[in-house]
Amino acid sequence: RVRLPHPEIIEASKVGHVLLIDDGKVKLQVVETGPGYLDCVVVVPGKIKDKKGVNTPDSILQISCLTKKDREDLNYMLGIGVDCVALSFVQRPEDIVEIKRLIMEYNPTNAFPPHVMAKIEKPSCFVGDSLEKIVQLSDGIMVARGDLGVECAPEDVPILQKTIIDKCRKQGKPVVVATQMLESMIDNPTPTRAEASDAATAIYDGADAIMLSAESAAGMYPEEAVLMQQRIINRVEGDPHYSLYLTSNRPKITDGTSASAIILAARQIATNVNAKCIASFTVGGNTARLASMKRPEQPILAISPLIETCRHLAMSWGVYPEYCAEGVLDTDNFRSMLALRPPRLELPCPAPTQSPPDPPACRPKRTTNPPSPFPVGRADRLFRFASLLRESWGSGSLESPGRGTRRRGGIDIWHSVNIHTGQRRGMTKKEKG
Repeated sequence: RVRLPHPEIIEASKVGHVLLIDDGKVKLQVVETGPGYLDCVVVVPGKIKDKKGVNTPDSILQISCLTKKDREDLNYMLGIGVDCVALSFVQRPEDIVEIKRLIMEYNPTNAFPPHVMAKIEKPSCFVGDSLEKIVQLSDGIMVARGDLGVECAPEDVPILQKTIIDKCRKQGKPVVVATQMLESMIDNPTPTRAEASDAATAIYDGADAIMLSAESAAGMYPEEAVLMQQRIINRVEGDPHYSLYLTSNRPKITDGTSASAIILAARQIATNVNAKCIASFTVGGNTARLASMKRPEQPILAISPLIETCRHLAMSWGVYPEYCAEGVLDTDNFRSMLALRPPRLELPCPAPTQSPPDPPACRPKRTTNPPSPFPVGRADRLFRFASLLRESWGSGSLESPGRGTRRRGGIDIWHSVNIHTGQRRGMTKKEKG
């Protein structure tokens, strides 16, 4: 006999339903129900330990996905001012409505509440039009393939992943693919070829981001895992097939608004004139998100007078948010605004060096990684990129873009400037012509 702390599971279960314990390590099937109890047969035997999860793939539990502990944690996070809250085990659109209500009740006057990201890991999300409504109500979606793979058949997970990404892209919502991206790198310095292909597939599908979990949180090779994931991203985004996939799968904007018309025209013009980037003035971030939705060939520079908007836009594909104070913001004179904007605190640029070597194929024990030639973080490199961009536009000297542009990698965005070193390169005669 095993006791469950949630009587709602017993009430929702029917004869023939399956219960999965500890991520599916133990599988039970209900053969009889009664008041306050379930009789089950063991389909897959195993050892049951304390505080292990119970998944109910056949049942929709009529309970809130927010426990008492979750509500306490939410109040703490709202108190310290987080930018985004991810909600686990979303079953219905009502779950998103509930957490947004709690956020507004905490501080009704907050003009910039944290965004809510729904983690899709229950098969009940795909009943009827629930998924479409969840995407519509949420500010972002995470494809949590760990628990989703427990409650759904393994062969269904890739199809569900593509379905979620397509729904998010049609509504212009950021989507993150997570869990077991490079699982073997928890204990090994290199991933399997299947894992590298899996991460690349998520990028080809159009995901805004891919996320590591245990690889960087508890693994033996966290730096190598991050570096490997970045290498996969850069390699895929440099593949001509990637641009073809994005072009063929661009969602149509059919809302008929002037903002949508301007975004469509801006993308077409930027492509025809081979522009270096698309600059977007935005207050709430909607314009920049619409631009990201169309997946243009150029990076999107989102300029906003609100730092909260810039933080929220960091999740959107191809968007590089830049904060510009209200007193400096001048949408009528773009070059003057960039010239007058107070410069950021610039960090000294390191001398050009070779890229760090690939992680070794194997090694007997954990060793210290070689020091990175770029001691500043990616965000600081983007800040320096924005400052160089401001300098070029402010002086009216825009150089040729040279090669094609890249997006998320943060390396080859502005080809007339070396992002890592801050050094300008000379133009060839062909470019000057």
